[in-house]
Amino acid sequence: MTSTNRILWRRLTVGHNRWARMMSQRLDALRLTLKAEDQELPQLQKRRRRKKSPSPGVIAATRRFKDGQCEQFWKRLPAYENVPVEQFLCPSWQRRHSVDGSGLAKFFAANLQAQSNTTDLTVFSQDALEGVKTRPMKVKVTPYVLSRINWEQPYQDPLRRQFIPVATEAEHDHPATKLDSLSERQSLAATGSTSGVVHRYPDKVLLLANSTCPVYCQYCTRSYAIGPATPVVGQKHKYAHQKTRWIDCIKYVNDTPSIRDVTISGGDVSMLSGQDIAFIGEGLLAAPHVQCCLPAAQRHRR
Repeated sequence: MTSTNRILWRRLTVGHNRWARMMSQRLDALRLTLKAEDQELPQLQKRRRRKKSPSPGVIAATRRFKDGQCEQFWKRLPAYENVPVEQFLCPSWQRRHSVDGSGLAKFFAANLQAQSNTTDLTVFSQDALEGVKTRPMKVKVTPYVLSRINWEQPYQDPLRRQFIPVATEAEHDHPATKLDSLSERQSLAATGSTSGVVHRYPDKVLLLANSTCPVYCQYCTRSYAIGPATPVVGQKHKYAHQKTRWIDCIKYVNDTPSIRDVTISGGDVSMLSGQDIAFIGEGLLAAPHVQCCLPAAQRHRR
C-alpha cells in the first residue's frame, strides 16, 4: 500500500469511527427518551384514533365489486352474506373478525350446515377441531381467506391445507425435526437473543421486527416464535413490538460495517404502522454501508 493510499485509508477509518460514535450516542439518547415515554404512557389519556380513509387499491376494488365486474364471493357464507363491500375489503375489519381455533366450531356450525355434503362436512369439522390441538401454530384465519376456501371439497382445498390443520393429515415427525428448523436462535446468539437480528452471512442480516401475522400458516418455519403459546410449543420466543428493541437492532447494524443488505421480517411487517416501518427503515438506511433495506414480502416480489 502506498503512502497516499495509507493516508486515505486512515482518514476513512477515522471518519467511520467518528460517525459510529455519533450514531451510538444518538441511539442511546433515543433509547432513554423512549423508556421515559413508556413510563409516562399509563398516566396519559388515550387519544381517539382518527378514522382512516380507504387506500386507492381498496377504493378501486370496491368499485369493481359494485359495478358487477367481480362476484361478491363472501356472501356465499351465511356469516358474511350481509357484509357490505366497503366493510369486507377493510383490512382492520378483517383483523377484528378473524377466526381462531376456539371460534372454528362456531364458524363450522353457522356456515357449513347449508352445504350439500353435510355428512362429509361434519366429519371434516371434527377432524379439524382435533387437528388444532396438536399443531405448533395457533389458528387465525381472516374472513377473506375463509370465503375463498372451497367448502364442497375442504380436504383438497389448498387454502384450507395452509391455514386449517386436520388430525388425519398429521404424520410422525422425523427424529431430527426441530421447531427452529433454520437454526435462527443459534444465529441470534451472536447479536443478543432478544435483539432479533439474525446475522448468518457476512454482508446480509435478517431483522425480525415482530411476532404476529394477519393469518398463521400451519407450516411456518418460525413456529418457535410466531403467534400465541400452544400446548405443543409452550411459551414462545417473542420479538417484542418495541422501539427500544428496534434501536438495539439498528445499533448492531450501524456498528457492523460489513453489512450491506437488510431484510425486515417477523411476523409480518404489514402488522406494523407506517410510522414504525419508517422508524426502522430510516434508522437502518442512515448507515452509509447499508445499500438495500426491504421487507421480506417486498423482496419476494422483485
